[in-house]
Amino acid sequence: MNVDLTDTPVSAEHLPGVNWILNPHRLWDLPLAHSAPLGGGAADGLHLRTSYLRYKPSVAAVARLDLSATGHGNRVTAGGGPARSQVLWVATYSPQAGGKLEKLRITLQQLYGVAGQEMVATCQIPGRPGHVLAVGLPAADPKLVKVLHKVLGASAAGLGTAHSPWRVLRFNPQRRMVLAGGPGGSAPETVVKISAKAPAVSESTLAVLASDAVPIQVTTTAPGICPDPHVRCYPWYGDGDLTDHAVDTSTVEAARKAGRGLVRLHSCADRLAEKIVNRIPDSPDPVARMEVMATDLMAVDPDVAAQFRAVADRITVNLEITASLGTGTALRVLHGDFSADQVLVNSTAFSPGHSSSNPHSDDDGVMITDLDRMRLGQAADDLGNAVSSGIMTQLAQMAPSQDWEPVLDSVTAAMVEGYRELSGAPSDHQIRTWAGFHLLMRVMTAFRDCSPHWPQRMHQVVQAAGALVPEAVPTTLTVQQPGGDLETFTVKRAWPKADGRLNAEVIDSTGRVRAAAATPNPHRLGLTEWKVNTVGSDHKLPGLEELSRHGQVVVHRRGRRAVVATADRYVKLLAADKVPETARLSHEIHHLATAAGFVVPRVVSSGTDRVEFSVVAGQNLHSVGAAGQEENYAAGIRAWAHRWPNLVRADLASSTLPIYTAADEIRTLETWRQRLAAFPAASDVDPAAWADAVTKVQQMLADLPAGPSWRPGVLHRDLHEKQLLLDAVSGSIGLLDFDTAAIGDPALDLANLGVHLDLHSAQGVLSAQLHTVATRTVTEVACELAVTAQRMEAYRAATRARLVCVYAFRPQWKHLARTWAQDLIRDL
Repeated sequence: MNVDLTDTPVSAEHLPGVNWILNPHRLWDLPLAHSAPLGGGAADGLHLRTSYLRYKPSVAAVARLDLSATGHGNRVTAGGGPARSQVLWVATYSPQAGGKLEKLRITLQQLYGVAGQEMVATCQIPGRPGHVLAVGLPAADPKLVKVLHKVLGASAAGLGTAHSPWRVLRFNPQRRMVLAGGPGGSAPETVVKISAKAPAVSESTLAVLASDAVPIQVTTTAPGICPDPHVRCYPWYGDGDLTDHAVDTSTVEAARKAGRGLVRLHSCADRLAEKIVNRIPDSPDPVARMEVMATDLMAVDPDVAAQFRAVADRITVNLEITASLGTGTALRVLHGDFSADQVLVNSTAFSPGHSSSNPHSDDDGVMITDLDRMRLGQAADDLGNAVSSGIMTQLAQMAPSQDWEPVLDSVTAAMVEGYRELSGAPSDHQIRTWAGFHLLMRVMTAFRDCSPHWPQRMHQVVQAAGALVPEAVPTTLTVQQPGGDLETFTVKRAWPKADGRLNAEVIDSTGRVRAAAATPNPHRLGLTEWKVNTVGSDHKLPGLEELSRHGQVVVHRRGRRAVVATADRYVKLLAADKVPETARLSHEIHHLATAAGFVVPRVVSSGTDRVEFSVVAGQNLHSVGAAGQEENYAAGIRAWAHRWPNLVRADLASSTLPIYTAADEIRTLETWRQRLAAFPAASDVDPAAWADAVTKVQQMLADLPAGPSWRPGVLHRDLHEKQLLLDAVSGSIGLLDFDTAAIGDPALDLANLGVHLDLHSAQGVLSAQLHTVATRTVTEVACELAVTAQRMEAYRAATRARLVCVYAFRPQWKHLARTWAQDLIRDL
């Protein structure tokens, strides 16, 4: 039973039903407690327990709900408890949810007839009109209802009860369900995994990996189970996973074998046919995932969000700048969620006197399972996930206020040791960095488990990540200050220059942003002779020092510009000769974009060294897509498409925007080519072949027809999803960062947006479905603006070439930059 929780998310006022989910015993006081599926359980002394909470602020929340006599209903098994032990789900919806429950009722009526009416009970939340609570059977899960009925038929209605032939091993509402058993209760049992989204890796690919002696489970068929892309069946293996066994010499040996098996999985990319490897998706962008999580945390606990961002910044440094300084960054076939509970163990294989049936096999007694998230990436990603999972187990056994000490448990340590027995494993720095990342991705575990003291538990997880990451940052700078004292900084991001210099932002020991510059060693991306500005100081931006005392410096590019966030505005500091033009163009763009229907930052005021802008509400579409908010993303891209032609076609008779031509784009591309050429270690392609490809792209731009064949329009010049802010409440769409606004060929912005969609899809940030929707929308806008195929193709090639140069400096995406470069070299 959940303890009565007094802590609530800061945004709970806009979705009050989440308080009933965090405190499920309160459901007994509502009318729905007297009807199916709860049906009077309070009178029988039954307890309610919630877990697997999914929280979408202001819109909806859903969680697993366990009904039991003991109050420990997380794992209900057939025949192992009172007759009323049951697995359910509970959800709450705000008026913004848009009739989701009514759609579910219609579906249940179609699938189950009259019986479907009793599979979900609902009621209004007292005193909050339009806010609804619902309790339902697993078979009535809104995202699983159709596939469960297809696979199990009418018998799906009994899932989660003692009367079903299937035991519920795991139920994550609206995500997936894992069952064991089957009709007749025959042994051996079958494990059935049913997912709302079909796994990205095919069963045939898993079979190929298994044939390569990778110790993974392959699928089977199961009696009574109708085949479906969302369903996978596996034979029962062994007697539990590594976490189910007492820690002894046999368990430690099994963990070592698991580590050696992971080596076999990681290295198969070197042995398999290229067409097989190409079926495996790339890893999603970890920096984007941290951005999404930080946004989600703001709606739950802003204090934790602030701590999260500080640790995330340090992790970003490692992932984007310093990974190229070490080894272990080669592309590997990853499990995608490797941990001790993903390793099944047959303990008889480790008993005295047991001999393997296959003396040449190293996987006897150990099987790696659940490869639905298989992807390509760095080996340290998988190992870091295993480390973070082990740390989470340790934290669960500690008091919420207790800090974690950086010592691994023996099982996790054995898995890493086993990996190192057969492979040159990534460095400790890399594994710690990825472990810190995966810990941050688990920061909301206690909240989602509806656990007591969840705010303290979230602080504890961030603390543990911080305890790992500081030791893992090899590019901290130790600089001697004028008084002789040494001060340490962390590099946040850097901008390469064609002459070999680098400007950078660094974070000091108190978390403040400072500007820095360095002369690099171009063969190692190692930075030397650092000069770090004191906080808020920049002789070319004299107003920064005073402003930084009253606001937060969020950007500081030495000698160029700085951005300071205050309570009600953003202040952009620039060189004095840049201010009048920036203010004037910002006023003009505000007028043009507002007239087109966009919400854009308004110039609040300007001075000799600054321009002050209003704040625009909303979440950028990149984060919306990465979070899988499909309806919001589709609505946002439609809102952009509806308004964009109006902006492009704005009356420019009196415009003061600069002209940007194809010749200017040629020069921009040449600048980036030179920047990449100055850092040979950043590029993995033949320099001569790449220079030739860029020259061909520049020729495509030079060959574009000028004159009356197309109409110039307003250009953003850096249009992508991060520049579009969707306010889900009002439905408005915001547009940011018009620093490079101009007048030119509309094909440029559309190509830039389209190629960024391709990039984010290749990174795994944007789903295939949303990529298709957004790409089709861009094409429709191009047709409306009469953009020819020749112009679109030329600017797409230029954008791809430029992004190759940009992402060559981001080590986790070097393989993607290399692939794109090779594609351009081959296709041009």
